[in-house]
Amino acid sequence: MEKLVKIIFFMSIMVGCSTVKNQVDTKVSDLEVSRYLFSRGRIENQIVNHRQTIIVTSKDSIIKETNSADWKKIEKLVNQISLNNLENIPVESTSKAHQYDGAAGVSLQINQGKQTYYSPLYDEGRAPKEIHELDEFLASFSK
Repeated sequence: MEKLVKIIFFMSIMVGCSTVKNQVDTKVSDLEVSRYLFSRGRIENQIVNHRQTIIVTSKDSIIKETNSADWKKIEKLVNQISLNNLENIPVESTSKAHQYDGAAGVSLQINQGKQTYYSPLYDEGRAPKEIHELDEFLASFSK
């Protein structure tokens, strides 16, 4: 567990450094999308921006260049979401098993410019319809 915390801390620094570098470029996308999944014995995080994709799991971590087709799809999916209402999207009552260890909990974070938007927590595989396709696409990076 201590190793995982160190990996996540390292990844946060890497993302922070890339964000500072992105601010220097004038024609660079200011969008970054993160998906956090957690359960008692499992962690999976995907952090994606136009330059790199960072995947951290309980067993491994990977940093790779973001595929341009993947990035275009992410941008398209994010543009379909009302970011100002993201934290208020309704989560079905059948998607709250993460509250009693019945399922892994998932949350999305979208950084755009100086704004950060968060989704409510929901069960793995049961994302609200407004973010379902984005959630599934990001989850596929860990498979």
